[in-house]
Amino acid sequence: MNYVHLHVHSDYSILDGLSTVKQYADEAKAMNMTALALTDHGSISGAIQFYEACVDAGVRPILGSEFYTCTNIETREKNERPGHLVLLAKNIVGWRNLVRLTSIASTEGFYGKPRIDFNVLSQHHEGLVCLSGCIQGSIPRLVIDDRLDDAAREIKRYRELFGDDFYLELMRHNMIGEPGVWQQKVNNFFVEYSRRNGVLIVATNDCHYLTQADAAVHQVMLCLQTKTTLVNPGMSYSSDQFYLKTPQEMTELFSDVPEAIENTVAIAEKCNVELELNKPVLPLFHDCDNPSAETNFKTLEKLVSDGWRDRLWPYLNTNGLQVTTYFARLQEELGVIRDQGYSGYFLMVNDYTAWAKNNGISVGSSRGSAGASLVLFTLGVIDLDPILHDLPFSRFLTRGRKSLPDIDLDFSAARRDEVFDYLVDRYGASNMARIKNFAKLGLKPAIRGVGKVLGLKPFETGQIVKMVQNRQTMRIP
Repeated sequence: MNYVHLHVHSDYSILDGLSTVKQYADEAKAMNMTALALTDHGSISGAIQFYEACVDAGVRPILGSEFYTCTNIETREKNERPGHLVLLAKNIVGWRNLVRLTSIASTEGFYGKPRIDFNVLSQHHEGLVCLSGCIQGSIPRLVIDDRLDDAAREIKRYRELFGDDFYLELMRHNMIGEPGVWQQKVNNFFVEYSRRNGVLIVATNDCHYLTQADAAVHQVMLCLQTKTTLVNPGMSYSSDQFYLKTPQEMTELFSDVPEAIENTVAIAEKCNVELELNKPVLPLFHDCDNPSAETNFKTLEKLVSDGWRDRLWPYLNTNGLQVTTYFARLQEELGVIRDQGYSGYFLMVNDYTAWAKNNGISVGSSRGSAGASLVLFTLGVIDLDPILHDLPFSRFLTRGRKSLPDIDLDFSAARRDEVFDYLVDRYGASNMARIKNFAKLGLKPAIRGVGKVLGLKPFETGQIVKMVQNRQTMRIP
């Protein structure tokens, strides 16, 4: 019997998931799994990398997330404990709703965690499969608290919204103490409720690392998250079963409820999202008549002509530079920009840069390859003369280039938010996004952090750092 993992956390579940998306994809392939899901906490940041890794491994990627839920995203309660709920995309509509829900959770619903509520979910549920989540889910908590009538009402509410795309999750992690008792209590209620009311059940394993042997390392990582030690951990899963188990292991573990195993395959067959990657859709600048690639280029050409007259010509005469060299370079650059469809992008950058300067906001010269553009210099976006510094435009953009270069500008830190607000007002909040940056621990900080978790003294971790550095210097494997 086949089995598909539908509840998997990668290292994009920060300091909670240990393994990378590529490691999961490769392991799924090694286990001859046909599909695999990714459900990081409150995030789909690893989705594209996971999608590509699965495609390369010949495994069908199932894109999802374990969302944090609350009663009302507009409320802010200090002691609130957000629930958990797994959502998986069935198709491209479901994927877009995943993206939308994640955005709402991180903006309108953020309070300690990115949150959604049932009202938000009901507006963006199309194309999604819903699983009830781990014992931290809102429905399992009701069962644990012996509020069985409330749990039944919640199940009915989700069933009415998702129909047969709603599933009650069964998990068996052999946890010790209260968590193990709670899990068994939830499982018993779900199985009985399913058989009485026809609500589907599904067997999942809450995967946070790749193999059983990784459990000890995962516990160290949890201590890093909670800034505690192994002797007195701030968080513990009290089990070493949160790994990517084989189909055989899962089948044996749930041999008494084979339908819960079969439903993992049924869910996987429902989920078939095909993303068009590496096919950029370049924007049009709409502040002109009948915006199109052609009218955008004519607008850009006019601005460059004005810049030649007002900025570049006086600059060339003042410094005794060759006019023909600069004119030829401008013609060359404009031709490439036109052919590559970049006119709208240049117009937008020029628009918000001009706005910032006109409002007394400092703008730094472009970093990176955009400093090689004479068009940007002529427009006044940057103040670096690329010809004077022998910077070829091909360093930034060439005909036929597939990867998208960017114009990297710095704005005064004290007033950067004003620029962002201008962009939101100018182009609409739905067309704006902030970029998330993920930082990883370097060698020395990682050693020192793990040293604290293990209870080592600072001078002991210092010695280990020196030993590792010496091995690197000596190139000892």
